[in-house]
Parts: sequence; structure tokens; C-alpha cells
Amino acid sequence: MPPCIEEVEKTTASHRPVLWLPAFLLVQAIGATALVNGHSDAGEPTPSEATIKGAIDLITDIPFQLLGNPDISPFYGEIHISWTFRARQVVLMFFPNRTPLIHHYLRVPNAASEHDIEEASADRVVHWLRWLRA
Repeated sequence: MPPCIEEVEKTTASHRPVLWLPAFLLVQAIGATALVNGHSDAGEPTPSEATIKGAIDLITDIPFQLLGNPDISPFYGEIHISWTFRARQVVLMFFPNRTPLIHHYLRVPNAASEHDIEEASADRVVHWLRWLRA
């Protein structure tokens, strides 16, 4: 009878999560932007580590094809990530002490613009980023 050999599970590169280049660049930009004072106002707080982590966690759940090249800006401890295409805009807002929100906005010529705000989730961000490009 052959000796019993206990198999040891090894961690290999295939066990690591894949982060596509657009997502990686956006994660890097979130981290870099969050470290600066948004409007250079004295006393303006920078985003907390938890706010930065929340933004990164949600962004990495979005298919990389939809990420594009959004604008990222800190604002009094918040992180705003915005995408604009023609008359449409989607803004993903991360806060220090609450769940993130999505603001979607459609400029309508010669009429009132259409907009709404809702709780953010990866599925809802995907929905609104598809709407943005429709």
C-alpha cells in the first residue's frame, strides 16, 4: 500500500483576483485623488480610509468595459466619481458615514432636466453606466 501523502493546498497566481487595467488605473486614481484637499479650503477634511475602501470595493465590482475615464474629486471628506456623455451624467458619491449614492442626470433642451438619486450598488451603477452610453 502506498504511503498516505497529505496534499498541501498552495496559493498560486490563479488564486489571486484579476483586476483589469481600467479598474486598476481607476483604483490608483481614487487613492491618489483622495489624498489631496479637494478645494484647498483650510480645514477641508480628506476622505477617510473607510470611504476610500468603499469606493474601491464598489468600483472593482463594475465590469471594466463600463468604467471608462471618469472624473474623480474629493469634497469635504467625500469622494465623487462622475461620468458624462453628451447630455447625460452619472455621479457616484461616497460618504464618510453613510452608504454611497448614485445621481443620474439628463439635460433636456428647452425643458426641465430629469434627475434622481438612489442608493448605490454594483448592479445599479452598471445599469446607469449603460444608460449613460445608450
